[in-house]
Amino acid sequence: FDPNQIVSGKSYLTNSLKERIDSAETFRLKDQWRIEAPAEVKDYIQGIADFSRDSLSANTPKADNRDRGTDDYDLKFINSASELYDIIKEKNATVGLSRVVATFDWKYSPSKNKSESTGYWYVEDNDFKVPWNLQLDMVKSAQKKNIPWQEIPDSIDEVGSIYTVQGTDLNYVGVILGPSIEY
Repeated sequence: FDPNQIVSGKSYLTNSLKERIDSAETFRLKDQWRIEAPAEVKDYIQGIADFSRDSLSANTPKADNRDRGTDDYDLKFINSASELYDIIKEKNATVGLSRVVATFDWKYSPSKNKSESTGYWYVEDNDFKVPWNLQLDMVKSAQKKNIPWQEIPDSIDEVGSIYTVQGTDLNYVGVILGPSIEY
């Protein structure tokens, strides 16, 4: 259990579960990186996550394969959501398990009317307009069968929430930073 990874109300613990955790054997993790990237890339990403001063405007570190002989690690900033989406769709077609996610900045409410013409909520930015998170019929149907979002082939046709993929492994992920992330 890591209290710093509580991202929704569903993640909070009941009192009885807290008591069980308090009495459980503990292990201290040094880090929880789920990427194979050079240290300078990890440090750069950590700076963004920690909201370090000017972290987004700093130079992107050179990403190479110095980390245990792994393949090249790609870290890029792209100013166009459409271009990012096209790149990730191509990666998904060639290597699989590639998805686009976004910060939770777009309109969505399960109890309010969606777009009148399509019935979806959207992530929109200039020429980019893609359904937002767990709305497509094939995705909803697969979710009812407990298939993870990233493993549903049709989920490539929508933008997931950053919470949708938390703790999962992807080959490539494109992250759309919304207005809540100032840079």
